[in-house]
Amino acid sequence: MHGNTAGTLSGPTGVVNFCGDHAVRGLAELSNTITRWSQYNRECISPPLQAPDLLVNDVQEFFRTLPPARHRIPTGDGTVTGTVRSAKLASRRRPFLLRHAIHGGHQRKRCRHHASRAYHERMLINAVPQWQGAVNERASGIPEGCLALAGLAARILDLRVNHVYQDRQTSPLEGGLANRSALTGPNRAAQQEAVAGSSGPILTIGGDCGVELEPLRAGRQRYGAGLAVAWFDAHPDLNTPQSSPSGAFHGMVLRALLGEGDPEFTASPALEHGRVALVGTRAVDPSEHAAIDRGLATQTDDAAMSLRDASHLYVHVDLDVLDPTEFEGLNYPEPGGLSIAELVVALDSLGGFNVVGAGITECVGSPDQVEVLAPVIATIGNLLNPATSPT
Repeated sequence: MHGNTAGTLSGPTGVVNFCGDHAVRGLAELSNTITRWSQYNRECISPPLQAPDLLVNDVQEFFRTLPPARHRIPTGDGTVTGTVRSAKLASRRRPFLLRHAIHGGHQRKRCRHHASRAYHERMLINAVPQWQGAVNERASGIPEGCLALAGLAARILDLRVNHVYQDRQTSPLEGGLANRSALTGPNRAAQQEAVAGSSGPILTIGGDCGVELEPLRAGRQRYGAGLAVAWFDAHPDLNTPQSSPSGAFHGMVLRALLGEGDPEFTASPALEHGRVALVGTRAVDPSEHAAIDRGLATQTDDAAMSLRDASHLYVHVDLDVLDPTEFEGLNYPEPGGLSIAELVVALDSLGGFNVVGAGITECVGSPDQVEVLAPVIATIGNLLNPATSPT
């Protein structure tokens, strides 16, 4: 479909949509040049119906660079399946099926980093595109970064993604906390529902660091005081509404999980003080230094040694633990970070722990940019293998 009317793009403005059948996908790949697959499915619930702007922006990103062309998906008998719908129709919340393919350019190479398939039936990936916990200039790009990273995780781990709908609205500063109302209510309820009742490990794709609140609270309740956290992050996230210079919740979430801060967010029971290892942390506010000195958390280069007595482990990776030269899609870059190879080695050193959950947060990268993170996702996937997790 081509469009040149006001409000539409020049060149192709449609996507081909069809159900998530692997056989159909295979036929499409044999007969077409596919630059990227995007998956929006959870048990016949399509997130683009809830947040069509996410899909529209995703489509526009690719179509801006494509020459005019006809895009058709043939089936085995030569007929065309699926329908072409415009971005304009998407904005009107017309029905979308579960998967879309975008054509043109060079076919993306399959990544060689694939975690074991033994855990696929038990592991859950939740994509939580919350961005209101961050207030910096790049934060508005977090929802699209979340989709890009979740798509990569789905491909690397060969798993479906549960897209947790989050309203994008903001709210005024309250009690020293920016967007306090937006971070509660329906958005928070959706996050709680996403982790409730899961019997296996959960990989949470953020979203700002505030998305770690609910999975870690649930983990503390389930696994008890022996749960420890390896916190790979340029920032310790140990502020409170009273001490935070920005009022951003993503800089307070770990303090809340340790039982201090705004009562609406503090965990009860809280993580045990001293059972948090801060790795790659290099931008620390004075109040956070004081919290570390009190023993709430430990800065270390060796999380495995610091947390050796833990019964269960949760792994948090804020991508800003990486040096900005390693990955362009950092929401809050800080110089002097780890290389991707160093992060993979550090994560791999945790293989002897009973890893019951993990989170990857603060991505504002494009689908092309996140490709360099494939080894990080594969390593985390291996850590979450339920063969080493409790039943």
